Amino acid sequence: YHINHFGLLIPPAEMKVMDVIPGAWRKTPRQDVSISTKRSAIKAGMDIWCGWERETKKLYEQSYTQLCGAGEIAAACKVREMVADVDMELKEAERMALRLQAIDYDLPAVMLMQDDLHEQYREREKDVGVDIC
Repeated sequence: YHINHFGLLIPPAEMKVMDVIPGAWRKTPRQDVSISTKRSAIKAGMDIWCGWERETKKLYEQSYTQLCGAGEIAAACKVREMVADVDMELKEAERMALRLQAIDYDLPAVMLMQDDLHEQYREREKDVGVDIC
């Protein structure tokens, strides 16, 4: 959108690298990871995901406000769509975090959720062109 309407690449921005997976896991077979460690990692991952979505929404809202203030209404409307998308993702992430918290990160229940989640995000990959396998 930015290239098509402004003839420019999006200005570079600093991006935080998120390392959700504990470093010690990189050399540990998954069957050797304890249940309590898995539960802690699921909780931490959910916290990171929800936080990421909140930060993204805030950034997009700030961009929308700036674009409106600059009179770039068409671009602001495009960003408003992005705000709505991330707002829905945040809603889903927060609901999932509450569900997981309610079941105390029960691993069998988490395992039962994974196929549905994978299928949900497989459908979304078609929209954004990302292959999640």
